[in-house]
Amino acid sequence: MEVSYQQWPICESLKEYAQYFWMLQGKPSPGQSHEEIIMPDDTAHIVYHSGNACQRFSDRNELIADSSINFALIGNFEKYYSIRFEGPFFVSGVRLIPGMAAVLFNKHGKELTNRIINLEELPFGKDCAVKLGRSPSPKNHFKELEIYLNYCIHHIQKDYQVLLSAILLIREKKGILEVKKEFSQMEKGIRQLERQFNKMVGMSPKRHARMVKLQAILKSLSLQDFDTFTDLAYDFGYFDQAHFNHDFKALTGFAPSLYLKKKPPIGHLLYANR
Repeated sequence: MEVSYQQWPICESLKEYAQYFWMLQGKPSPGQSHEEIIMPDDTAHIVYHSGNACQRFSDRNELIADSSINFALIGNFEKYYSIRFEGPFFVSGVRLIPGMAAVLFNKHGKELTNRIINLEELPFGKDCAVKLGRSPSPKNHFKELEIYLNYCIHHIQKDYQVLLSAILLIREKKGILEVKKEFSQMEKGIRQLERQFNKMVGMSPKRHARMVKLQAILKSLSLQDFDTFTDLAYDFGYFDQAHFNHDFKALTGFAPSLYLKKKPPIGHLLYANR
């Protein structure tokens, strides 16, 4: 399957809330669909899909979003899911900073975790979806998404600076840290920080660190910047390769060696560029 993926820098007004804009497009072989596993993610994305039908299925093969949802907030998923394209597709989106989806949409983090929300049902979402459908290029899409996010930002008032500091530290350490030890001296204290993580990120700091670590591992696998799986396990703080293999398979459904062998075309592009 032909696939292309690109990223664009975020505008200044959004840097506190989002990481980057992205675009993905592909063309399965004539008359065929394409299905791919999407790995767990530590943060949410706002996504607009145009083109042929697209469906998403849980790790138990249950339908979690049908082709009628084109403009969506895809929450941070703790388990892998699959996505099926029934023909050529074009997807544009913005990768948010962890916890900011709850801020932007005034939702509890648990309401967004492992969920796909139809943004056309929220204020201003339907109007934005119509404009996205009329936009002829990725840059036009990103402009409309920028306008939409600035609208959301205009309607929020939250104190989340301590949370952002914790999220940044977890990201800098690639999820390899002892949460209680790292955050015990923070201004709000570990218990209050855990409550804020659950409310805004939708999971505990420890669980979030595990998702961040997985993203870093997927990047290493995509770039193949390691010598052996044992070395990779030690680099990411595992006691041995067996522990690493078990944890990776529990989150992704694959053993690391099988994932590397399959090398999903979309996943390879996504994780190599994160």
